[in-house]
Amino acid sequence: MTRRIRTSAAAGIAALALVSLTGGTAQASNTAASGKWIYLDSIKCNDTEDWNQDELRIEVNGKNILTEFFDPGDKVSIHQYVHTNKATIKLIEQDGPDPDDVIGKHTVSSGSGTLKFTNGANYTLKYKWGHS
Repeated sequence: MTRRIRTSAAAGIAALALVSLTGGTAQASNTAASGKWIYLDSIKCNDTEDWNQDELRIEVNGKNILTEFFDPGDKVSIHQYVHTNKATIKLIEQDGPDPDDVIGKHTVSSGSGTLKFTNGANYTLKYKWGHS
């Protein structure tokens, strides 16, 4: 199966600076951003909202981080860092031309683990917090 992945870097926005991991240390691409960051590791689709495939968008603090097509059982590595003091992570199943469906929303500001999004579908997202 050919998979389409669309990502959006929040270039020029101090509140959302994506960084790369170099030798175990996060290197910020935007020095005006917060010293705290959230790392989005991966997301797994346990069950879709639509009958066969979801077009899922992941937002952090209202900014698009990833848009991906999912079938049940699919797992996608995200590997994105976002500088912020608090992250509101929202999963949206895009349904154009119909209104989009919000699969769930979580706000986190520390720790690490797995977030579950289960409003009409079933997704799990692995994350961890850090600071520089």
